[in-house]
Amino acid sequence: MWLGNQAAAFKFPNSFLTGLIQISGIVQGFFGRENTMPFRTPGLEQGEFYHFYNRGNNKQRIFFERENYHYFLRTFGSYFTEDIAEMCAFCLMPNHYHILLRLTSDCDYSKHMQHFGIGYVKAMNRRYERCGHLFQGRFKAKLIDSDEYLIHLSRYIHLNPMFAKVVRKAEDWEFSSYPFYLGEKEFRGLKQSGNPVVNTSYILSQFASVAEYRSYVESFAAEKMLEMSERLWREG
Repeated sequence: MWLGNQAAAFKFPNSFLTGLIQISGIVQGFFGRENTMPFRTPGLEQGEFYHFYNRGNNKQRIFFERENYHYFLRTFGSYFTEDIAEMCAFCLMPNHYHILLRLTSDCDYSKHMQHFGIGYVKAMNRRYERCGHLFQGRFKAKLIDSDEYLIHLSRYIHLNPMFAKVVRKAEDWEFSSYPFYLGEKEFRGLKQSGNPVVNTSYILSQFASVAEYRSYVESFAAEKMLEMSERLWREG
């Protein structure tokens, strides 16, 4: 709209406007969408819980081997350190990720997320001699506006591997915070990632015991899981 208004005011020649549009397209095509992502709006607010998620372009893989999961977690942890955010749940799947964070500082989280995404894409493209998009557009950040939705989302995140049929039991997927919720002191297989710190207290405080939380998670019906998944990606 800004360009159109200014063009009307100053009566730029049509050839000039056409050239601008062509140059804009060339620049975006050269750098790729991951490198031109604007900051997310509205702003992400301190003290709130947010669900960050994204998936591969055309639903393709974003993790190509086991080390990629470790690299993702290490890199994410370098941008979202414990002094600015608390990780409350996560699950990394072959073609998408879910991360539940509580934002604890007054900083530009969108910028952190943008830089993290660009860095991960560049690393994967360089390692596998690939080019072009890796993620399906920009990251999604959904505000969690109630305790009810907070615990419901944690259930959805933790059940992803089971309903995707990559494991028979949700607790067997190593790239998830669910085993930690069940009492494990270390994440199996994640020592290379710096053993990410997950704050389970917000969610577990809503239940009388770990066993009650486990029952809550694992009683979730398959059709409800599918319904929530479709809604998240549609809204994002």
